[in-house]
Amino acid sequence: MTTNDKLENSTTDLLNAGKEAKDHATKLWSTVRSAAGLVEKAAKEQLAERPYTTLGVVAGAGFVIAGGLASAVTKSILSAGTKLAAVALFDQVAEVVKTPSSTSSTPSPDEGAPQQPDDAELTPDPAAI
Repeated sequence: MTTNDKLENSTTDLLNAGKEAKDHATKLWSTVRSAAGLVEKAAKEQLAERPYTTLGVVAGAGFVIAGGLASAVTKSILSAGTKLAAVALFDQVAEVVKTPSSTSSTPSPDEGAPQQPDDAELTPDPAAI
């Protein structure tokens, strides 16, 4: 096999590989376009049914894509939000613990006795002073 033949075979192989790559790229582009159409259709349906939820999701996604999660402000907001959620959770747990069980059929020893005011009732209102 001469050098010219080798060069011609390499060129033919290269052209065939290029055509195959073009075919794959065309199929990929077609698949991406149809997937984008489905996403667009689903987004329009969600926007029509739940506009505020869709707006929130899109705003959140834009915030994350723009790198907002890595900022110090976001860390501070998430930290404060976590603390507020913990306080609210503890308040709810405290209410559940304070509430007497209605399933008890035996009377407590304090039933019928005068009730003592709790600490909140003994604390003066600052606005009244």
